Amino acid sequence: MAWANTLLDCSFRGVVFDVVGTKDAYGRAVSVAEVPYVSGGIVEDLGGRPVRYSLQVVFFGEDYEDRLFQALDAFNTFGPGELVHPVIGVIKTAQCVNCEVTHNAPEPDACTVQVEFIESGDPVVFWREAGADEVQFEVGALGDTALDQMAARLAETVQALRDALPLAEFDALRQSMLGPLLYFTGQVQGVIASGLEVMDYPRAWASDIAALSNGVLSIISLPGRVMDEWRAIVGVFQNIGAQWGFGSSSGGYSWPATSPALPGSVPTEAQAQLTVRAYLSVNNASAQADAAASLLASEAAAPTLSPAEIETVTAAARDEINAAIAAVRAALPLEKARAITEPLKELALALQKAALAIIERRPPLIYRTLDGAGNLRLIAHLWYGDHTRAPELARLNNLRLPNALSKGDVLRGYAQ
Repeated sequence: MAWANTLLDCSFRGVVFDVVGTKDAYGRAVSVAEVPYVSGGIVEDLGGRPVRYSLQVVFFGEDYEDRLFQALDAFNTFGPGELVHPVIGVIKTAQCVNCEVTHNAPEPDACTVQVEFIESGDPVVFWREAGADEVQFEVGALGDTALDQMAARLAETVQALRDALPLAEFDALRQSMLGPLLYFTGQVQGVIASGLEVMDYPRAWASDIAALSNGVLSIISLPGRVMDEWRAIVGVFQNIGAQWGFGSSSGGYSWPATSPALPGSVPTEAQAQLTVRAYLSVNNASAQADAAASLLASEAAAPTLSPAEIETVTAAARDEINAAIAAVRAALPLEKARAITEPLKELALALQKAALAIIERRPPLIYRTLDGAGNLRLIAHLWYGDHTRAPELARLNNLRLPNALSKGDVLRGYAQ
């Protein structure tokens, strides 16, 4: 069958034009290895090269300029588009790579255009950003690792102290452990701690602290008020940090000033207290990082916060992590501290990357002046064609009367 019987109208992105000639180039990508003093070479086939389609297009008639500029706009649009080749047919992902327009003096109402396309293939993904759920899981795992290591070091320190001085009371150490435990117990009604002597079972004490912290996170829930919920969570942990003098807060309980115990030596009560403070700091950092990761995961699914608010959440969590790292280094020798500080560093980096990825996916925030009176649902429909984005506008603007907006009011919203 001759091509004349199956010829198609040529178009690109829906713009039709006349074609008087085509030239299509096919080929293979190869790697050639040549060996000295040996004739020939070793040819490795690396796959097909992208097909190149060259079209000779003509525009003529009194209105040729209008049709020419319409075609040039289609050729210069970003990204690949659908090309209908007059002989081959439809090419879904054709990228225009070159376009040359020629005018000749004998033809004042016509021109020729030489345009070249390359067929775009499927992108090869060599790496990808971790999804929000994966980041949340990674943050939880890193926090658990740091907490487990810190609990082990705490148990070692307290046990070594008790073995060295079995008859001592260690009232200061006991108070530094009981106080935070009772505080968390008061925050979570109905949660029963181990009820055992904290000095005899430091690991049970550590488990109680971690469980009670998770209880605090679970009971604070303010649907639709994300930043209020976050401030409530941070407030609980900052209050205990301020009261007992650990984390990013200051004041409150007076911890002893001493250096970490040397490897192989018996720790003092003051050094054991610093280990308690380090565990409390790591627990605070882990809990706030979990809350921040959960918030970022919900943001990835349904955007509600501005970039500044996302930065506020991430910065607060990172401050607690930095405070925890400093507390661990103050309480433990370097070789033992590294097993705890390294997961904490990775935890901070994971939060930072997740926040940055969410911010970069967002369109820019802009301010718009209302052309007429209305409410947020009407404005969301007019701006985005989606009235369900009204809650998003409400969160981005501190509006006293969201259903009684007036002409001339200025609102902040995403550009798209």
